[in-house]
Amino acid sequence: MYGLADSDDIWLSLTCRGGSGTLQMSQPVTPSQPRVIALESGGDTETYRTATEASEMYEGGIMTASAKTSDPVFQRFRRVGWLAHYGPDHRTVMVAQPGSASRIEAFFVFCG
Repeated sequence: MYGLADSDDIWLSLTCRGGSGTLQMSQPVTPSQPRVIALESGGDTETYRTATEASEMYEGGIMTASAKTSDPVFQRFRRVGWLAHYGPDHRTVMVAQPGSASRIEAFFVFCG
């Protein structure tokens, strides 16, 4: 999960089933954002179509999408250690906290 420290403000969540090679992404819906999850890492970009689910935590709901761990944007994320999500009026860069960069690689090894 990436978000604002010490808050409920989550920007992007990535989960997987071990060995599946598939990621599940979720992100709160914001009023001005298209219903896609758009990601960038080190110049590689990808836009994922989403489904929207109701949420007790976020008024607009949660957008969900699937991706392959082999997608270029995630392979670049593994190498450079940062990922950004963006929309028409924002770009938020998410960087591993000091000392936790190795967890990115461990996550992708687990996911397959």
